Amino acid sequence: MNQEQIAPRTRRTPRADVRAGILEAAATVFADQGFAATSVDQVAAAAGFSKGAVYSNFAGKDELFFAILEQRSATRARLAAEAEDARTVGRGLAEAHDADPAWIVLLIEFWTHALRDAALRERLEEHRAPLRAEIARAIDDLAAREGRQLPLPAEDLAVAAIAMTNGLTMERTADGAPGATLLPRILPLLFGEVTR
Repeated sequence: MNQEQIAPRTRRTPRADVRAGILEAAATVFADQGFAATSVDQVAAAAGFSKGAVYSNFAGKDELFFAILEQRSATRARLAAEAEDARTVGRGLAEAHDADPAWIVLLIEFWTHALRDAALRERLEEHRAPLRAEIARAIDDLAAREGRQLPLPAEDLAVAAIAMTNGLTMERTADGAPGATLLPRILPLLFGEVTR
């Protein structure tokens, strides 16, 4: 047997790369077609992997969504943790939503889907809790650095900040309301900062 008859050995894609590619494809297909209308087959095709590769990394569409949610939440939590003041928090959150406008639509669709399934709703709440905790921690840190008292517990302010961010993003997505400029002006007031 000569060298030309030996089949070249193909390199296996690292599992982390497969997982990342599937998540990226899922986020794109979910955004384009909607969560309910998307099949695992379509995600696999968009990622360039087999359906088996999807199922070896994720139990199904719900797991794909939760993994995407964790990514988006981690980004938003990091933005809050690295911010120098409430205005910077607002600007960072608004920019994150503007960079990924389909995310709010997917979140609303999945939220509606989860509301009709008690177990899924509970899992959604569990997945969202770390984001609230991280933002509450960032709010506490901001107040401590500036040596001032918060008007409400940081946990309550975190819930309000997330709700306001999502609400303003929905308004901006629907009719172009000025969420990107409004959020950095409102969060300082919410956190009890003196506006400059």
